[in-house]
Amino acid sequence: MTTFERVKRNILRDMAGSKTHTAESWARIMLMNTSALTNVEEQKKFWGWMQNPEEEERPEVICDLFETHCQIETPKYTTVKMHVDEEKSTDIQLENEYVRNGAAMYIKVKPVSDEKMDE
Repeated sequence: MTTFERVKRNILRDMAGSKTHTAESWARIMLMNTSALTNVEEQKKFWGWMQNPEEEERPEVICDLFETHCQIETPKYTTVKMHVDEEKSTDIQLENEYVRNGAAMYIKVKPVSDEKMDE
């Protein structure tokens, strides 16, 4: 039995073991069982099953690895146009702060004064 087959069996068993589920119980079952899927091929099988659990004839799921060390443009300041009314608009300067947590990136944006833009 492959790792994926064992994970699938355990997920189905755990889901059937409860009459009702909350978002927390569903997430707990998924996270506990899928942590064993460390092989990329087994993960592809899992996502294929998640998107097509009845195994109907559908196009195969596309799973690609992404380059984790790719550089993206992260401008410190951004200018956006704010429309005050139909005729009037003004430019607003925003400061961006980037925080990366694993594969997720969060961007904190706040307005800044003109003096800070000159730095």
